[in-house]
Amino acid sequence: MTPRRRRPDEDPVAANRALWDARTPVHARSAYYDVDGFRAGASSLHDLEVCEVLAAASGSLEGKRLLHLQCHFGLDTLSWARHHGAIATGVDFSPVAIATASRLATECGLADVARFVEADVRALDLGEPFDVVFVSYGAICWLPDLTVWGQVVARHLSPGGFAYVAEIHPASMALQDEPGTAELVIGYPYWTPAEPLRFEEEGTYADVDAPIKLPEYVWMHGVGDVVNALIEAGLTLEYLREHAFTVYPQFPFLEEEPGSGARIWRLPEEMPVFPLLLSLVARAGAP
Repeated sequence: MTPRRRRPDEDPVAANRALWDARTPVHARSAYYDVDGFRAGASSLHDLEVCEVLAAASGSLEGKRLLHLQCHFGLDTLSWARHHGAIATGVDFSPVAIATASRLATECGLADVARFVEADVRALDLGEPFDVVFVSYGAICWLPDLTVWGQVVARHLSPGGFAYVAEIHPASMALQDEPGTAELVIGYPYWTPAEPLRFEEEGTYADVDAPIKLPEYVWMHGVGDVVNALIEAGLTLEYLREHAFTVYPQFPFLEEEPGSGARIWRLPEEMPVFPLLLSLVARAGAP
């Protein structure tokens, strides 16, 4: 997509909220999200976050409180509750997404272990502690200020609790992703310039033919921005890992790993190795 200049009459956050309100019904009926499969018992979580979150939680989330920031319409939040025993809370700024998530919780018999809260994550203060704060895949690019985000994460962690982030690698976010792109080419700034990048979105990643054409605003944050926001908020970084695979077809030339059923995409063998995802754990201090 070609970025455009910010329109002075547009509130970027309000524009993004309108975009996600429009996307949610499309996503909820798309093959990409497979809500019917979820209702039948499938988990929406990937192996990466399951393995790393459980390891950080000493092997189990049973009975532990998990806060999922920017949860969209709640499939991952509900999966942590249904498949791993967490008492889960999902937060999103889209009222349509929160209403959809709440309905799914009721339909799947999970309303007693999963709840959903409509809120702008930047101002979130639930007034209660959580053992885990979970953030995943395409979340931080919608936030203007990661310093505030880091403070919100830290505010909601109980002593000894941890934040887990699995995200699209900021370096890969800077690569050209237009249809027809055939190689690794820088197409966007690595860091956000003075103004966020404005795009005119047609369709959506879950359904490219969906009748949606709305503006979106994206803020680019580097690896250091993500890590330092958490450290400056008082958390201790336990690890940062970079991964040469991703969980969706981010670029036209990616190849899905055959036979694993893990929804993993990699670069073709003839291309240089390049990081596509990162994951990290940052922990709050003991009491």
